[in-house]
Amino acid sequence: MKTKPLHLIVGLGPTGLAVAKYLSQLGRPFAAMDSRKQPPGSADFQRLYPNAICHLGGFDQALALQATQLVMSPGVSIQEPVIQAAIHAGIEVIGDIELFARAVKAPVIGITGSNGKSTVTQLLGEMLKTAGYHVLVGGNIGTQALALLEEPVPEVYVLELSSFQLETISHLALVSGVVTNITEDHLDRYHGQMSLYTKAKLRIFANCRVPVLPLYAAFNPLVLQHYPQEAELYFGLEAPKNNRTFGVIQYQAEDWLALGEKPIFPVKNMRLKAPHDIANALAALALGYAFGADLHKMVVRLAEFSGLDHRCQLVAEYLHIKWINDSKGTNVGATITAIESVAKTIDGKIVLIAGGQTKGANLSPLSQTIKHNVRSTLLIGEDAEKIADVLLDNYHYCQTMQEAIHQAAQIAKPGDAVLLSPAAASFDMFDNFSHRGDVFTEAVKAYVKGQS
Repeated sequence: MKTKPLHLIVGLGPTGLAVAKYLSQLGRPFAAMDSRKQPPGSADFQRLYPNAICHLGGFDQALALQATQLVMSPGVSIQEPVIQAAIHAGIEVIGDIELFARAVKAPVIGITGSNGKSTVTQLLGEMLKTAGYHVLVGGNIGTQALALLEEPVPEVYVLELSSFQLETISHLALVSGVVTNITEDHLDRYHGQMSLYTKAKLRIFANCRVPVLPLYAAFNPLVLQHYPQEAELYFGLEAPKNNRTFGVIQYQAEDWLALGEKPIFPVKNMRLKAPHDIANALAALALGYAFGADLHKMVVRLAEFSGLDHRCQLVAEYLHIKWINDSKGTNVGATITAIESVAKTIDGKIVLIAGGQTKGANLSPLSQTIKHNVRSTLLIGEDAEKIADVLLDNYHYCQTMQEAIHQAAQIAKPGDAVLLSPAAASFDMFDNFSHRGDVFTEAVKAYVKGQS
C-alpha cells in the first residue's frame, strides 16, 4: 500500500521539466524516469531537485507501480509495457495538458491537426490580441502549457495540442477547438493505423463547446468513424453553402474570405495568400468567431501576418534562385503542400532536399508531385532509401545538410527554388525541426556569402 502520493514524471526534456516545476510549486512529491541515459533536461532536473529520484537509462516498473499518478511527456508512448502495467494496476496516467486543464481559470481554445496547427495557433493568438483581448499562447508551440499558469490569468488561452497530448486528457474543456486536417503522420506510434491516429486527434472534441472541422472531414470515413456528428462550424476554400461555414466567395469581382454569404476580408489584402494560408486564416477566424470575437477586428492582422519560421520561409535569393526553409514539413502531406505552393511562385523547377525519419508513413503520394514539379531530389537522413524507392530516379544521396546545399547550388538553374521540405522527422540528425531549419539557413547564407 502506498503511504503517500507520488507523481512520477515519465520522460524529461522541456515538458518533463515544466511538470517538475509545477509540482514543486504545489509542494507535491515527485520522481522522474527516462529511457535515455542522458535525456535533455536531466542535469537541470538533478540540480534543481536533488532529493527527487531520477531514474535514467530505462523505465523502472517497480518505481512506476509505487506512484499514484504517472505524468507522461508526449514523446513517450502510453503503449510502453511499464506504462501499461501501471494502467492495469489502476494508476492514473495523465499528461501536462491534463494538469493544466485541472488548474486553468479562463476559457481555452485548442488547435490540433497534422499540418497548419502551429500557424493557426499563432495567427489566432495575434488576431485575438488585435481584437483587444488579453491572450496567452502555448502548449505544443512556444511556452509550455503549465508555464502559462505562472502568468496573470488572461481572457483566453490558445493552445496547440498534439495527438500525443490529447491521448491523456480527460478534463480539458474547450470553448472552441479545431482539427485543421488529418494526413499520415506519427504512424510509428500508432501501429501503422490511420484510424488510431485519427481517433487521437478527434479527442480534442471530447469536451468542446464549438467543434470546428474542414469541410472535407464531413465526408471522411475515418473522421466519421470516430466523430459521426456534425461540427458546429466548418471551413474550406469553396463558397460556403450555409452560415455555419467559413469559405471564399466572389464579391465585387474579387475573392473574399466569408462566413456564409457575408464577405469579411479580400484575399488580395492578405500578406500570405497561398491556398493553405487561406485555409489557416479561415480556421482561425472560425475559432475566434466561436469565442465571440469581432471578425472585422480579427482580420486586420491578416494584412501583416507573415507566417512562422521554418514554414516555406524564404531565407535567400541569389542568382535568381530562391532558397526556402520548410523544415516543419515533417510529413508527406506537408511536403506535397509546400511543393505545390512554391511551384506556383516560380518560373522554373524545384530542387528538393528531403529525408529523415519517415515515421512509418506511406511515401508513395510524393512521387507524382515530385515528378511534375521537382528538377532533382537530394536525400538525407535515416530513411533516404525509403524515399528513393518511391522516386525511382533523379535523386542523389547526401551525408550532410552542407553537402545537400552544395549539390543543390550545382543543380539549380535561374528561376528555380531550392526547397528544404523533408517529409520526415529530424531526430536522426538534428535536435528538432527548428535546429534542422537553422542549419539549412546558416549553410545557405554561408554559401551565398562565399559566392559574393
